[in-house]
Amino acid sequence: MAVDLEIKRSSEIKHTIPSGRSSDDYPYALSDKIFSTKQLSLYSEKVRPGTKASAPHFHKDLDEIIYVTKGTLEAVEGESRVTLSKGDSVCFYAGSGEKHYLENNTDSDSEFLIFKMRKSIDDVAY
Repeated sequence: MAVDLEIKRSSEIKHTIPSGRSSDDYPYALSDKIFSTKQLSLYSEKVRPGTKASAPHFHKDLDEIIYVTKGTLEAVEGESRVTLSKGDSVCFYAGSGEKHYLENNTDSDSEFLIFKMRKSIDDVAY
């Protein structure tokens, strides 16, 4: 029996501001959901020059894995800061209690993939 594969081509990725927001009031990453299954989510995010991907935050029960696909980003967690380039990855572990975020300190767009488990309850703390 043949199975239809669900495919999203890179040419189909359209990074957008969350609905109900505008570029005037939303300073964070533009995003596009690539896949969202019953268990996993995969998003592509674009971080504009001089901005953060999100507000500093942490998760109680959710790991986040980041894979840089374009440009350079600073990964920050607590007092630690490391530069990531295309092909680099970082994992922000659940329950660390240390706020984390990604920041683009360059003059070009940067992009990354974010992998995480789907949760029925939002466990983010700012």
